[in-house]
Amino acid sequence: MRELVASSADSSAGFVEFQKEDGRTLLIHPTAIAYLDFGAEAPRSVGFGSL
Repeated sequence: MRELVASSADSSAGFVEFQKEDGRTLLIHPTAIAYLDFGAEAPRSVGFGSL
């Protein structure tokens, strides 16, 4: 994915295509990408406190 974004930012390609896990497709213009977080997703813990 990194190579795809990097190469599209340097070219005159119109959009970058991403396939989501649910089967949907995202088309994003490379200059519109402001932040990408690469890595494994960490589970979020939910805590309940008692008073």
